[in-house]
Amino acid sequence: MGVILNRPLDAVAGDPTSPLHPWVESAAAPAVLFEGGPVETTGFICLAENGTAAAGVSSVDIIEDDPGLVTVPHRVFRGYAGWAPGQLEAEILAGGWYVLPAIPRDAFSKDPAGLWRAVLARQGGELAAIARFPADPNLN
Repeated sequence: MGVILNRPLDAVAGDPTSPLHPWVESAAAPAVLFEGGPVETTGFICLAENGTAAAGVSSVDIIEDDPGLVTVPHRVFRGYAGWAPGQLEAEILAGGWYVLPAIPRDAFSKDPAGLWRAVLARQGGELAAIARFPADPNLN
């Protein structure tokens, strides 16, 4: 299970009376709801900075917790990404993914559209070169 970090949706969480609304409004900039993935798109996941967690982030219970008490950067995702047993491992072995060290601040990037390129660029070498490829290969 995972969430997509670089797909902000166009607006904050709709109805201001919704319990989700204060979570999104107080989220790390840009304070919008993010598309977490195509699975369970009616469910929501909130990730928050957590220096003691292995990846530097952990989930927050948006039903039980008070958004006013969460003082660390956080972000709300609609849905999540998921894979069948062994599917992700097979995709990695086939070269379909770059598996890179996580940096907690990536989950709260102020420039989600540029996140993919920024992560590749900081790797150096071939991956840094790939980060500079134009979005349209015809411009190469």
